[in-house]
Amino acid sequence: MRALAARLRFLPPVAAALVLAACANAPAGPSHQGEGPAATYRGPVTRAVDDPEAGIVLDIPHAQPKVPWQTVYNGCASSNGTCDLSRDLTIDLADATTPNSGQANPDGSIAPMVDHRLAYVFTWNGLPCVAAGGAIRAAKSTAAPAPVRPSQCTKIVLADATTGAFVYETESSS
Repeated sequence: MRALAARLRFLPPVAAALVLAACANAPAGPSHQGEGPAATYRGPVTRAVDDPEAGIVLDIPHAQPKVPWQTVYNGCASSNGTCDLSRDLTIDLADATTPNSGQANPDGSIAPMVDHRLAYVFTWNGLPCVAAGGAIRAAKSTAAPAPVRPSQCTKIVLADATTGAFVYETESSS
């Protein structure tokens, strides 16, 4: 900010004020300053992403959010454990779909729980995770099962960008 202010001293006062105001309202960047974990808003996704392991498809957003990302992020603290504010995370804006999670239709297809919904995508990488169900023991074996080794997981939480409500959560191995 100091370097920017130094460059602005040569601009007329009104132009300098407009540039500083635009920077102050910039949509991307960390949600807070200082030590500790940070939330980095990266803005709208710029290409479609299909993550079959997480069961999420992200498309370029079709609209502008009605709730600022900072408001939704601040709501994480009171979201009953949905968000892990002790770790760094990224936040993107996307049209999100969960093609494998929802209501079964009479024809056997699935009506997605989240279907092309404008959403903030909260992502934490490198979280510890353990395979569900524990270690597998061989049939008729009396040997102790091999220890379960923790692996790295990615946690994704979707929050509706028009209401701020958290609508979906998943974890998958990284």
